[in-house]
Parts: sequence; structure tokens; C-alpha cells
Amino acid sequence: MNHENVITIEIRGQEPAAVEAAQRISELFLSSGPCRLRRTPGEAEVQVLV
Repeated sequence: MNHENVITIEIRGQEPAAVEAAQRISELFLSSGPCRLRRTPGEAEVQVLV
């Protein structure tokens, strides 16, 4: 697969909602699954990429 056929979706939000959204998106498309959560120190939101 070349990179022209790959997209990345960034989801930011509270951890439970962000994880659920990433899992649902992963189920809809051919996906490697959600990546590990990323946290920014001092911020309540997390980031997860699909």
C-alpha cells in the first residue's frame, strides 16, 4: 500500500469518548486500529489517531 491511499484521523476529547470514537471509525474502514493515546501535560483532553 502506498501513502497516497492512507489517511489519518485525529480525535481529541475526553478519554472515554475519544477511545470509543476511534474504535467505531476503525470498524468502518480497513484500519490498523487506534494508535496509543497521547496526552499533553496540563490538558484534560487526549489525542488518538486512527
